[in-house]
Amino acid sequence: MKTTVIFMFLSFAMLLTSNPAAAQNERGELSPEQRERIEAMRVAFITREIQLTSKQAETFWPVYREMKAELDKVRGDGEPIGKDPMEMDDAEAAKYLDQWFERRQQELHVRESYRDKFENVITPKQILALYQAENQFRRQMLRQVRQGDRMHRGRGDGSEINRRERIREHRDERDYRKRD
Repeated sequence: MKTTVIFMFLSFAMLLTSNPAAAQNERGELSPEQRERIEAMRVAFITREIQLTSKQAETFWPVYREMKAELDKVRGDGEPIGKDPMEMDDAEAAKYLDQWFERRQQELHVRESYRDKFENVITPKQILALYQAENQFRRQMLRQVRQGDRMHRGRGDGSEINRRERIREHRDERDYRKRD
């Protein structure tokens, strides 16, 4: 199972590092094909981590996609800050802070509303594992993106990664393995 997860993340790394110009557009967004690949990797990762049976998967994934669409809508309604918070006046910062908390409350409300729907399909343990798997997947993707960015800053051979970063990454991986 760990071999499959490692392969999945290496595939993602190759996707982003194979052609840095094609990896993101000028605004830093992924192409639709890359989004589809990442989503397929997310499905495989979550399916494996929460140990979905094929019968559960048939009913779980439509409900999950529905929840994800609602969460994306809530997140999309938020206005991005767009500038350094330290350069804002207090009133402007308070406005953005209020909006940020409101969006987090809306996200929590969406997740709470889907708990009953999920419990009709999967066990409470699987629901808890789902939220953990989402966080693990997000962390792994961010780690892969950061590693890809460092690879393309210089010669492309990874020599820019300093010793402290390698040690930190090794420690993170070791801690991740301990949790399993």
